[in-house]
Amino acid sequence: MYLNTKENPWKAAIFWVINLNTNKIIPHVQWANDETGEYAQYVVDEFNEIIYDEETGEPLLEIKKGNIKLKEKNDNNN
Repeated sequence: MYLNTKENPWKAAIFWVINLNTNKIIPHVQWANDETGEYAQYVVDEFNEIIYDEETGEPLLEIKKGNIKLKEKNDNNN
């Protein structure tokens, strides 16, 4: 499944991105594809605030790949 918070914020709001190796939620994800394991995570500072590019004003993103799963927030079965 592919989700993007900018393209479909309402649908994306009901899913967590889970790191299956640690079983923890991955914070600050803009988009994720659990079929390929790729996701984009906002870069944050020491206060957990998103860092923006000084020239463009756009948030900084890191593209990552891992063992992830998109899980519905109200799904208690998995």
